[in-house]
Amino acid sequence: MTTYASLNPYWRQYFAQHEAQGLSLEEVLGDINQLNLKEPGEIDLALCLQMPKLRFIRIWAPGPVVGIENIPLIPQLRELIIGSDSFTQEHLPLIAASPLLNNLVIIQIPFDDLDALNDSPRIKSLSLVGVTTLAPEAIARLTKITTLRISKLGTVDLAPLASMPKLRVLELDRLQLENLKVLGAKKLLDFDYGDKAADESDLVLVGQRTQLVAFNYPVSDVAPLAGLTKLVSITLDGSVEHDLEQISHLPIGSVHVHFAPSKEAAQALIAQAKQVWPSMRSTGYRVEWER
Repeated sequence: MTTYASLNPYWRQYFAQHEAQGLSLEEVLGDINQLNLKEPGEIDLALCLQMPKLRFIRIWAPGPVVGIENIPLIPQLRELIIGSDSFTQEHLPLIAASPLLNNLVIIQIPFDDLDALNDSPRIKSLSLVGVTTLAPEAIARLTKITTLRISKLGTVDLAPLASMPKLRVLELDRLQLENLKVLGAKKLLDFDYGDKAADESDLVLVGQRTQLVAFNYPVSDVAPLAGLTKLVSITLDGSVEHDLEQISHLPIGSVHVHFAPSKEAAQALIAQAKQVWPSMRSTGYRVEWER
């Protein structure tokens, strides 16, 4: 039986409060459903095998991580966030082998490709934060991902992502999108990018995505949205005037405004939207904007 005294220094410190309260380590490990590992020190993931309820792990500690081979043996693991440089390309197949893992977040780890994730039985949701070493073509090779979140990439052309066969949700943040060719993704249901693409000529593609339910891109012209009869959430460019009657037939329940010149201008546009859709439930605006 594992005891507090047998733990390595990292885990001994992590569970120091529980030990001080007189709780048995077996009881503590049996109740843990999430770990947020951010303090420096050597983390041995072998201990996670004694946590039968563990579903969520976030590893962003500056120290070494050992026992990574135990990740696919954690029986209830659903979500994994990794931001430690202890993780390398060779560990991706181990992560992909985790039987119930469905959400993976990678933070600033210099992976060259993610092909191993195509062998995962459950990973459908992927977030990439500051993974600047990955070419868009490498991301596009992911055949099972349905939800993709990308942030902190600088200026980028994500056109290759339009070929992803199961992509339904794409959320982009803190990057400069070169163009909107990614709107060619055939099964896209939800697109979220709060900034403006450098080249908007491919915005016409949105009219072909008739299955869209959310298009949270600050449009300057709502006319291309008129045929999206399932659309419930939109974002408007608050720096221009809008004729919302053109899309009054849509079941809009959420309107947000970006780039309004003032708070008053944003509120006026939201008030206009509420007249068109009186039952609208969600609104918001942003006046100042920084990438």
